[in-house]
Amino acid sequence: MHFVYPQFLWALLLLAIPIIIHLYNFRKYKTLYFSSLKFLKKVELENQATKNIKQWIILASRLLCLLFAILAFAQPYLPVNQKLREGGNPLLSIYLDNSFSMGQKGTEGELLSEGRETAKRLILDASNDTRFFIVTNEMSGIEQRVISKVEALDYLDKIELSPLVRKMGDVMDWQRSYIEQYSNDKEKISTVQYVILSDFQKNSFNIKALKEDKKGFYYPIQFIAQNNSNLCVDSVWFTEPNIKIGQNNELNVRVRNYGETDWTNAELNIKASSINRDVFVDVPAGQSATSTINFMENKSKGKQDQFRSASASIRDKQVYFDDEFYFTYAPKELAKVLVIDGQDAVPNVRAVYSLDPFYSTQTVSENGVTLDQLKDVDLVVLNGLNDIPSGLAQQLKDFKNNQGSLLIFPGSNINMSSMNKALSAFGLANIRSSMTDGTKIKDVAYSDPFFKPVFDKKPSQLNLPSVEKMYNIAANAQCISLVRVQNGQAIFVRTTDSKAFLFGSSLRKSYSSFISNALFSTICLRVGELSHKQRPYFLTIGEDSKYPLFTSINSEKPVHLKNQNIDFIPIKERIGNLDYLSIRGNEASELLKAGIFDILGESNMGKLALNYNRLESDIAPMNIDKVVAQLKDKGLTNISPGTIKNGQSLAKLDLQKPFEYWRWAIVLSLLFLVLELVIIRWWKN
Repeated sequence: MHFVYPQFLWALLLLAIPIIIHLYNFRKYKTLYFSSLKFLKKVELENQATKNIKQWIILASRLLCLLFAILAFAQPYLPVNQKLREGGNPLLSIYLDNSFSMGQKGTEGELLSEGRETAKRLILDASNDTRFFIVTNEMSGIEQRVISKVEALDYLDKIELSPLVRKMGDVMDWQRSYIEQYSNDKEKISTVQYVILSDFQKNSFNIKALKEDKKGFYYPIQFIAQNNSNLCVDSVWFTEPNIKIGQNNELNVRVRNYGETDWTNAELNIKASSINRDVFVDVPAGQSATSTINFMENKSKGKQDQFRSASASIRDKQVYFDDEFYFTYAPKELAKVLVIDGQDAVPNVRAVYSLDPFYSTQTVSENGVTLDQLKDVDLVVLNGLNDIPSGLAQQLKDFKNNQGSLLIFPGSNINMSSMNKALSAFGLANIRSSMTDGTKIKDVAYSDPFFKPVFDKKPSQLNLPSVEKMYNIAANAQCISLVRVQNGQAIFVRTTDSKAFLFGSSLRKSYSSFISNALFSTICLRVGELSHKQRPYFLTIGEDSKYPLFTSINSEKPVHLKNQNIDFIPIKERIGNLDYLSIRGNEASELLKAGIFDILGESNMGKLALNYNRLESDIAPMNIDKVVAQLKDKGLTNISPGTIKNGQSLAKLDLQKPFEYWRWAIVLSLLFLVLELVIIRWWKN
């Protein structure tokens, strides 16, 4: 038997008062004996015996009435069905959600702190034979152990907010699997109580993969924040992939409002090498707003200064981890273009790139390409080649795999076999045959990301070139059609990564009027803009992300991610001919913090920005009734929910399905009171 408020048991001392009153009658009396009253004496003794029984019953009724009244205030309950304990020890498994959303403010401080104190009280109230299993979003090796009460209390003090985002179903299945294994291999467990301490954020409450369980007892306990509003910097991106030095560039910053009230004049600060600007944005409730900032990038001072650090931050009073967004970028002064001329080369290709000072153009013959010429080149244009030898094809494949771009204008009499082998290596569709019927370009994919920055909207009148002869480009799931002719045949396609492009006709005037049309220069320059070797502007902590280095690294010497406070060695991977840094695993999530890091190897290899996952930014909670309903739908039959808000006492929680006796105590107290009154009124001596 346990008591919610055991301090009321001190009132049991009051039971001595009616006993004292009963045993010590303070009325004074004198015994007088009369003669000739022998028979009356006998009657008197009989009446006195009956009277004593009545008084003892009245005393018992008063004592029991007072006893049960005191017990009602103390609230007795049975914490565990003792029959369930047979055959082993009970186990209390506590999942303490330590995601960033638990950093919100509750009635008694941070929600994580409330959860930690709740878990401690549950552990302290547990029986001495109870085993404990503590789980967080880390799900690390150190948590794969059943521990004692002292160890559990000690581990709770070490739990802090984590950037890891877990699906609720994954965590629950993980802890159940370990407990089942532990019960089979090490120690027999009689009953398992699963306590879930969380705010039950909608985004993370995913139990699709949860298995049914009819034996365990589940206690989802929800912690309610005082204010469910949050404003965050959601993402950043540049309008054009090439950030050009000395020219106008556009930076887009998206701010999202996850609250239920509108934000007006929210102050957004953007910092980069050449800008430090405050802008004000209005963000309606549940929506987002994008601010576009125009800026001009200055020329870098040296090689180490080519990577620029930047951030966008906003002021928010509720959740802080998503108030600042870090990113890096590498502006370019020149883009290098290598034009490989074949038998059917036209000078118009070189002319287009030569007219723009952003491009540095070099021309070589198809037989004169070397590896040194491909080094540090952004774009290779195959101008009128009829044949792509296997050696050149392999060089260009490696070039593309290293984030280089290819633009292919075939010749008029191609070697179908060698050309298709090369196109397949580049991820492009094959050429099946040639067509000689005259036609005209009809359809341009204006909404495709390739053309969208060029055309704000579909032009009402656009002079499109005619085509006399073209190749039949086979359909390919890896390719996207950008330009079609009247019969629907694709004439210009790109790979899904926008790193290889194929035009389906020769540039010779006898084949088409393409080189005389504005669409030709538009396509050439747009491919040039997309040819910049793209590094991610940022990576997300907690995700399996990779960062390309574009430089060879010594496999024996580690690469460091370093800032003022952290020195971390990431995993190095080589995919194809390109080296990557991999940011993954619990160790990376525990040690790394959002910010800007220098990539240090044998030299300074650039900068890397890390941010926390924005999935936790949407702090809207699930209703506890919906939580229970979904858990029951998954076959969890023994569920007793609870919420902790407004300073609610933990004693009110229905942990381990307790049977409460305080209602019965009130009933019995009233029953004995009525019994006393009935005896006094109706029991005549």
